[in-house]
Amino acid sequence: MLPNVLKRVDLLVLKNKSGTDAAQVPASGATVGVYEAGPVVSQTVVLLGTNTDPPPPPSQPIPVYDPRNVSIGDTVRLGPAGLELGVSDIQGTDIYVDYSLPGNTSVSNRTHLYVLTKRASLYADPYGMCAILSW
Repeated sequence: MLPNVLKRVDLLVLKNKSGTDAAQVPASGATVGVYEAGPVVSQTVVLLGTNTDPPPPPSQPIPVYDPRNVSIGDTVRLGPAGLELGVSDIQGTDIYVDYSLPGNTSVSNRTHLYVLTKRASLYADPYGMCAILSW
């Protein structure tokens, strides 16, 4: 899989010429924020390993603030270099992942889940509401 690297974005930011003239002119000193798309964990959770007694169910929930960018069957990564887990279900704000390793794994509050099975997108806001580019 190719890494999600932003190769190049050309963006022209315009503003009104003045308060009374709506002609568009380049905005000097404009700032453009780039945000990562995907859900963020809303509370710390521990995924129980298969060596737990009694054994946990094969699919365990991770609570997130907004699961809208995730679909059943997607693969998510816990943080930029964490475990890669399959998504088996979504219920409300819980994303159920398939976890079958022997040891427990803690997923910290505010951990970003990277969706690996979808095209990357560039958003104009930190909430992923307004996509301005996909590649």
